[in-house]
Amino acid sequence: MGDQTSKMNQIGNMSRKHSAAEDEDYMKSIFDGYASQGKDKKGNPTGMDILSKENAYNSAKEIIEKWNDLPEQNAKKYLDERFESNWKKIDVNGSGFIDETEAF
Repeated sequence: MGDQTSKMNQIGNMSRKHSAAEDEDYMKSIFDGYASQGKDKKGNPTGMDILSKENAYNSAKEIIEKWNDLPEQNAKKYLDERFESNWKKIDVNGSGFIDETEAF
């Protein structure tokens, strides 16, 4: 158990090390690939891209896999343990999506 916890902490630590401009550019390119156009209640474009909860999960998994050189199942396990609680901190209104400014 302790070894597994240590591995999970390493993933979080590695991700926090990626804060240079090129890392932000990489994250933006991933988010852009998963984003969709935001719409208001009438279905009109808002001009702001959004990430659905599912696409936020998938984009985070892709980033974690690359930065930690992990197989998909390890990144999935990491996110399955942490994603939901972190999502609730960002999507405080429970809308099921976040806008591009909240993605990072």
